[in-house]
Amino acid sequence: MSFLDRLIGWLRAVRHAASSRRLVEAQEAELRDLRHALGKLEQSFGISTAETAAKLELIRHEFAHLTPRVDEALALRAPFEALDSSLKHLTTIQEQLAASQAPLSVLPGQLSALQGKLTSSHDELQAVQMKLTSSHDELQAGQTKLAADVARLAPPFPPLAGAGDIDSATWLDAAFEETFRGTREQVRQRLSVYLPDVREAFAATGRLGVVDVGCGRGEWLELMRTEGIAARGIDQNAFIVNQCRELGLDAQQADAMKALTDQSTRSLAAVTAFHLVEHLRLAEQLQLMVAAFGALAPGGLFIVETPNPENLIVGAWTFYMDPSHQRPLPPTLLRFLLEAVGFEVVDVRRLHSDDELAERATREGWTAGVQELLCGPRDFGVIARRPAG
Repeated sequence: MSFLDRLIGWLRAVRHAASSRRLVEAQEAELRDLRHALGKLEQSFGISTAETAAKLELIRHEFAHLTPRVDEALALRAPFEALDSSLKHLTTIQEQLAASQAPLSVLPGQLSALQGKLTSSHDELQAVQMKLTSSHDELQAGQTKLAADVARLAPPFPPLAGAGDIDSATWLDAAFEETFRGTREQVRQRLSVYLPDVREAFAATGRLGVVDVGCGRGEWLELMRTEGIAARGIDQNAFIVNQCRELGLDAQQADAMKALTDQSTRSLAAVTAFHLVEHLRLAEQLQLMVAAFGALAPGGLFIVETPNPENLIVGAWTFYMDPSHQRPLPPTLLRFLLEAVGFEVVDVRRLHSDDELAERATREGWTAGVQELLCGPRDFGVIARRPAG
């Protein structure tokens, strides 16, 4: 038996004693009533029999004997009441403990079930970890193979004597343009054919600016500065961009597609790309056209110039002088792509015939058809407009 059960039993016994005390109190009250009645009889009859006197004396003796016990019981009344209250409080606590022990009885089962779930999750985690380790190994093997393929298909440029401290590929691109592009004056003269188109677009769009992607040495930017038209050049070659800046031109080393994509929509009078698209693959060409379309204001122009493969010498020989060229674009194909993007093609201009070879052909009596195929325009330009609306 627990201590709490023993304590509750003892308190119940005390409560029984308290009941006995209340019985004594009741007898004492009856005695007082009897004495009072006898007093009245004595007053009424004026006599007191010996029997009555003896009984009274016996009652007095018993009363005198019980009085101390009654006093003791009365003195215990307050503690008994406190103990009775404590008994009730302990009974309540016992009931609460019994109620709280009921949910605790199910905890072992719940803990066992939880442990089973944790064990299962641990096994699953180990399986996933093994798969990740296997995938990591496969990824590393794939990266190693990819690095080998890249090194084989696009080996790094070796150091070149003429490059000095400049990256070899950057220096070679700039040196190639300097050697084969022509003088700055010659290039400005060739590009001036597009000035009337840009002036018209500049006025039609409210004097918006121009972005020249693949700006090279900046000859077109110089023409724009002369015309009073704000123009910015974009090129990936840091060496060429620095040359433009030394001339006071606004040039930025960046990717052409990203630069146009970052440009605010409908914010330009013209986007120009001279001898750039032949360096790009088809998807990149279309990306450039879409980016230009988005950057142009309605009525703005996209001007594209590229080598003309209708000239057989260009298509079979000079086009491949530039090792970074991808493939020639015939005029009909370039027009088709621009219209597919949403441009309205304003004009296709065949430019820069080979006058020296034409003179030789005339002297030697070449037929007109042969002269057209070999001496005809070596470049062509397409002027495409973003429609209004």
